[in-house]
Amino acid sequence: MQIPLINESIKINENFEQTINNNIFINLDSSSKTKNWGDKNFFRLIKKINNINKKTFFINCLNYKSEIFNMLTEQNISFKNVSNLKISNLFKIIKNCEFTITNDTGPAHMSIALSKKTFVIFLEKNKFNYRYSKCMYPIIVNKKDNDQNIVFDKIISNTLI
Repeated sequence: MQIPLINESIKINENFEQTINNNIFINLDSSSKTKNWGDKNFFRLIKKINNINKKTFFINCLNYKSEIFNMLTEQNISFKNVSNLKISNLFKIIKNCEFTITNDTGPAHMSIALSKKTFVIFLEKNKFNYRYSKCMYPIIVNKKDNDQNIVFDKIISNTLI
Protein backbone atom coordinates (compact mmCIF):
# COMPACT_ATOMS: atom_id res chain seq x y z
CA MET A 1 0.00 0.00 0.00
CA GLN A 2 1.28 3.43 -0.89
CA ILE A 3 0.89 6.26 1.62
CA PRO A 4 -0.66 9.32 -0.05
CA LEU A 5 1.25 12.59 0.08
CA ILE A 6 -0.49 15.46 1.84
CA ASN A 7 0.03 18.90 0.36
CA GLU A 8 -1.46 20.80 3.27
CA SER A 9 0.12 21.18 6.67
CA ILE A 10 -1.50 19.66 9.73
CA LYS A 11 -3.44 22.37 11.57
CA ILE A 12 -4.45 21.92 15.16
CA ASN A 13 -5.27 25.19 16.85
CA GLU A 14 -6.08 23.72 20.23
CA ASN A 15 -4.00 23.58 23.39
CA PHE A 16 -2.71 20.16 24.36
CA GLU A 17 -3.69 19.71 27.97
CA GLN A 18 -4.31 16.22 29.34
CA THR A 19 -7.88 15.09 28.83
CA ILE A 20 -9.58 12.86 31.37
CA ASN A 21 -12.61 11.28 29.78
CA ASN A 22 -13.98 7.95 28.67
CA ASN A 23 -12.27 7.88 25.27
CA ILE A 24 -9.37 5.57 24.46
CA PHE A 25 -7.51 5.53 21.16
CA ILE A 26 -6.55 2.04 19.93
CA ASN A 27 -4.24 1.57 16.97
CA LEU A 28 -4.17 -1.93 15.48
CA ASP A 29 -1.91 -1.07 12.54
CA SER A 30 1.75 -1.95 12.44
CA SER A 31 4.45 -1.90 9.82
CA SER A 32 5.08 -5.67 9.98
CA LYS A 33 3.92 -8.93 11.59
CA THR A 34 6.89 -8.73 13.97
CA LYS A 35 5.34 -5.53 15.39
CA ASN A 36 1.66 -6.55 15.45
CA TRP A 37 0.11 -7.79 18.70
CA GLY A 38 -3.04 -8.99 16.92
CA ASP A 39 -6.76 -8.27 16.90
CA LYS A 40 -7.70 -11.02 19.35
CA ASN A 41 -5.28 -9.69 21.97
CA PHE A 42 -6.55 -6.12 21.50
CA PHE A 43 -10.14 -7.39 21.71
CA ARG A 44 -9.49 -9.24 24.99
CA LEU A 45 -7.81 -6.14 26.42
CA ILE A 46 -10.65 -3.84 25.34
CA LYS A 47 -13.18 -6.20 26.93
CA LYS A 48 -11.19 -6.26 30.16
CA ILE A 49 -10.95 -2.44 30.30
CA ASN A 50 -14.63 -2.03 29.45
CA ASN A 51 -15.65 -4.44 32.24
CA ILE A 52 -13.96 -2.15 34.78
CA ASN A 53 -15.19 1.15 33.34
CA LYS A 54 -17.33 1.63 30.23
CA LYS A 55 -15.31 3.46 27.60
CA THR A 56 -15.60 4.58 23.99
CA PHE A 57 -12.79 3.14 21.90
CA PHE A 58 -11.60 5.02 18.83
CA ILE A 59 -10.03 2.32 16.67
CA ASN A 60 -7.62 2.82 13.80
CA CYS A 61 -6.97 -0.13 11.50
CA LEU A 62 -6.17 1.07 8.01
CA ASN A 63 -3.65 -1.47 6.74
CA TYR A 64 -5.65 -4.70 6.88
CA LYS A 65 -9.16 -6.11 7.28
CA SER A 66 -10.00 -6.61 10.93
CA GLU A 67 -12.76 -8.61 12.61
CA ILE A 68 -12.51 -6.52 15.78
CA PHE A 69 -15.38 -4.25 14.78
CA ASN A 70 -17.76 -7.23 14.53
CA MET A 71 -16.48 -8.64 17.83
CA LEU A 72 -17.03 -5.31 19.62
CA THR A 73 -20.52 -4.95 18.15
CA GLU A 74 -21.44 -8.45 19.36
CA GLN A 75 -20.27 -7.53 22.89
CA ASN A 76 -22.11 -4.18 22.77
CA ILE A 77 -18.89 -2.26 23.41
CA SER A 78 -18.92 1.39 22.36
CA PHE A 79 -16.44 2.17 19.57
CA LYS A 80 -15.86 4.36 16.54
CA ASN A 81 -13.95 3.19 13.48
CA VAL A 82 -11.53 6.04 12.62
CA SER A 83 -9.52 4.05 10.08
CA ASN A 84 -10.16 6.25 7.07
CA LEU A 85 -9.57 9.67 8.57
CA LYS A 86 -6.91 12.14 7.45
CA ILE A 87 -3.84 12.42 9.68
CA SER A 88 -4.95 15.88 10.87
CA ASN A 89 -8.24 14.37 12.07
CA LEU A 90 -6.42 11.49 13.78
CA PHE A 91 -4.42 14.09 15.74
CA LYS A 92 -7.69 15.64 16.94
CA ILE A 93 -9.15 12.25 17.90
CA ILE A 94 -6.01 11.26 19.83
CA LYS A 95 -5.91 14.65 21.55
CA ASN A 96 -9.44 14.09 22.83
CA CYS A 97 -8.72 10.65 24.25
CA GLU A 98 -7.57 9.87 27.76
CA PHE A 99 -4.71 7.67 26.49
CA THR A 100 -3.55 5.50 23.59
CA ILE A 101 -2.85 1.78 23.29
CA THR A 102 -0.98 0.90 20.13
CA ASN A 103 1.40 -1.30 18.25
CA ASP A 104 4.75 0.32 17.41
CA THR A 105 3.80 2.51 14.45
CA GLY A 106 3.00 6.08 13.35
CA PRO A 107 -0.03 6.79 15.59
CA ALA A 108 2.08 5.81 18.62
CA HIS A 109 4.46 8.66 17.81
CA MET A 110 1.54 11.02 17.10
CA SER A 111 0.10 10.29 20.54
CA ILE A 112 3.47 10.82 22.22
CA ALA A 113 3.90 14.11 20.34
CA LEU A 114 0.55 15.21 21.81
CA SER A 115 1.85 14.34 25.31
CA LYS A 116 -0.76 11.62 25.77
CA LYS A 117 -0.03 8.57 27.86
CA THR A 118 0.85 6.09 25.18
CA PHE A 119 1.08 2.38 25.88
CA VAL A 120 3.20 0.96 23.06
CA ILE A 121 3.08 -2.80 22.67
CA PHE A 122 6.37 -4.28 21.52
CA LEU A 123 6.68 -7.95 20.64
CA GLU A 124 9.80 -9.61 22.06
CA LYS A 125 11.13 -10.12 18.53
CA ASN A 126 11.08 -6.37 17.89
CA LYS A 127 14.57 -5.18 18.76
CA PHE A 128 13.53 -1.50 18.83
CA ASN A 129 11.65 -1.65 22.14
CA TYR A 130 12.88 1.44 23.93
CA ARG A 131 11.41 4.45 25.72
CA TYR A 132 12.13 7.94 24.40
CA SER A 133 9.47 10.04 26.13
CA LYS A 134 7.99 10.39 29.61
CA CYS A 135 4.56 9.90 27.96
CA MET A 136 5.60 6.56 26.49
CA TYR A 137 4.97 3.32 28.36
CA PRO A 138 6.58 0.44 26.46
CA ILE A 139 5.16 -3.01 27.14
CA ILE A 140 7.10 -6.02 25.89
CA VAL A 141 4.97 -9.11 25.22
CA ASN A 142 5.39 -12.39 23.39
CA LYS A 143 1.91 -12.72 21.80
CA LYS A 144 0.61 -15.44 24.13
CA ASP A 145 -2.98 -15.71 25.35
CA ASN A 146 -2.28 -14.15 28.75
CA ASP A 147 -0.44 -11.10 27.41
CA GLN A 148 -3.52 -8.90 27.79
CA ASN A 149 -3.07 -9.27 31.57
CA ILE A 150 0.46 -7.83 31.33
CA VAL A 151 -0.78 -4.91 29.21
CA PHE A 152 -3.86 -4.39 31.39
CA ASP A 153 -1.80 -4.28 34.60
CA LYS A 154 0.55 -1.66 33.09
CA ILE A 155 -2.43 0.48 32.03
CA ILE A 156 -4.18 0.13 35.41
CA SER A 157 -1.06 1.14 37.30
CA ASN A 158 -0.61 4.29 35.16
CA THR A 159 -4.16 5.59 34.54
CA LEU A 160 -7.41 6.37 36.32
CA ILE A 161 -9.48 3.57 34.77
